[in-house]
Amino acid sequence: MKKYSIEFLGTFFLLLISALTENPIAIGLGLASLIYIGAHISGAHYNPAVSIAMVIRGEISRTECLKYTIAQILGAIAGSFIYFLIIFICLNSPIKAVSSAAMISELQKGGKLIFIRHAYAPGGGDPTNFDINNCETQRNLNDEGRVQSKKIGNFFKQNDISIIKIYSSEWCRCKETAEIAFKNYETKNFLNSFFSSKFAKNRKQQVIDFNKFLKTWDQKQNIIFVTHYVVISELLNYAPSSGEIVISNKNLKVIDTLEIEY
Repeated sequence: MKKYSIEFLGTFFLLLISALTENPIAIGLGLASLIYIGAHISGAHYNPAVSIAMVIRGEISRTECLKYTIAQILGAIAGSFIYFLIIFICLNSPIKAVSSAAMISELQKGGKLIFIRHAYAPGGGDPTNFDINNCETQRNLNDEGRVQSKKIGNFFKQNDISIIKIYSSEWCRCKETAEIAFKNYETKNFLNSFFSSKFAKNRKQQVIDFNKFLKTWDQKQNIIFVTHYVVISELLNYAPSSGEIVISNKNLKVIDTLEIEY
């Protein structure tokens, strides 16, 4: 019975580590630790395919393989349940502003430019086969990034902060952030990333186009721009983290910032 418990727990924790981190190094270290703990007890299969291979090699019986597989499937089901429970709780938990009351008061008055770096998307840059019209060729949000996007939207809703318009980069990770947080948005190419050499030539023109756009703003209502690290750092001389809210005045001077956890 002990070895089946090990298979259940090993599969349970392996699935959780894989789902929550999506990091090959973390998954590898986690698997190595689980194998170290369970190898001398159950053989540390943690996968029906491994157990079937052991049957083929004659190391365990078919009956034992069936018991191993049942334990592994139950472990995977339990791990999946806990993972989705964590996501559900994060998505539905109220977000209280950790910023100052003065900051919220300023936002409630309106007339602010609000820059938001897209929510968490693991990695950096984009694949070499990047296609602006195909999200599968881009670096995209993971589940943590989607939770963070929800929290961004909750911050504005819970603090009764009025937004006249939401604009987004044409990159999929920005559009998904805007979609989850605010539902309605409009894309502007002057918010696009120019991080890669492929788009670096657009930097100066995008800044010019952004400044032209600002001249159409009535300076009475809040506007949100969901964009990239390079755009925010270029316009505001500020280095934002993923999902960070950066508030500026009409002169593009940073007034305050707020980091939203994921």
